[in-house]
Amino acid sequence: MAAVTEFRSSSPQKPASGLAAQTTAPLQSMQSAVSQLVDPREPLTLMLEGLSRALGYRRAVVALYDPARGALRGRVGLNVPAALVESIEIPLDETESPLVIALREGVPLRVDDIGAESRLRDHALTLLLEMDISSFAVVPLRSSSEQFDLATWQGRDVPAVGVVILSKDETITDSDVERLMPFAVQAGTALVRASDVERLKDSSEQHAVEKEWLFWMINGYADPVVLTDANNDIILQNLRAETLFKSNPDDSEGKHRAIWMNNFLFTAALSKAKLAQNPAGRSAGDVILVDPIEGTELLFEMRTLPAVCVLTNITDLRYATEQVTQNIHRLQTAQEEIRLERDRLNLVLRSVPNPIILLDVANQPILMNHEAL
Repeated sequence: MAAVTEFRSSSPQKPASGLAAQTTAPLQSMQSAVSQLVDPREPLTLMLEGLSRALGYRRAVVALYDPARGALRGRVGLNVPAALVESIEIPLDETESPLVIALREGVPLRVDDIGAESRLRDHALTLLLEMDISSFAVVPLRSSSEQFDLATWQGRDVPAVGVVILSKDETITDSDVERLMPFAVQAGTALVRASDVERLKDSSEQHAVEKEWLFWMINGYADPVVLTDANNDIILQNLRAETLFKSNPDDSEGKHRAIWMNNFLFTAALSKAKLAQNPAGRSAGDVILVDPIEGTELLFEMRTLPAVCVLTNITDLRYATEQVTQNIHRLQTAQEEIRLERDRLNLVLRSVPNPIILLDVANQPILMNHEAL
């Protein structure tokens, strides 16, 4: 079995003083490039070229962890055919592979002779030989941040975003591997930062799409629809609700006052409604608002769900209900008056001893006393 050396010290070491001038320039070049680019290919290529010039590595391959496929996949190479680089795919279930060990343990390893390395599967071994790599050092691309959870392996954090495989004509020593660590840490940090930028961009775009979708959805309702936060403050509303709760700088003082009052009344009613919610978070009640244009009262039925409130204008319904109630009251009053008049007439008919007959407009008898029978 080939000699495989594992370095457990994961803290980056400073380069030897004799190499300080050589390593500073490519390191700064790589940092600058990565900080401006989200696509990792160009900055990683710059890093590999810097390593080649400063430390004499002839061939190199960067394999990044792909959480979707659960594998290390080749992304960038130096003096290696691109087709071979892209053919690299090492599943994380190959737990004995030096590349997987470097990734999940976050420590560099050195393989002195891949021909005698039994822990490499045939596919990876064949690709490395075709790349003319007979010995190499594999260094994890770690982030210097303590808060790192970009990738996971068997339910726990993987401390690296990928690995870099480096090979040169001379024998790779322990000191060579230690000099590689500052580059690897800087590259890993930059890759995490680039990934964060990409994820933030994606989430921002997704948020904008969802907000626009939500805007068109709530504007599909003819009734005012209001979305609120935990403090009952309005965070989104449809155009119909804006006429009640949103003022413009050029509005009159009276309209400003009416809209302020509407917001006050709505918040108070919403707080009361939340106290009366059923286990499903639903409630219903009435709230009186002010028409900002006419200044008249508007009656709304307020139906609340968690964070959503729908207002249905029932002002006309209330007016119709009041009219029906008044008509019923008038009818009852008229019926009472008719009953009283009939009782008085019956009293007269019973009190007169002479026959009395009441006729209608067609001269037909409608009522008579006992004497007229």
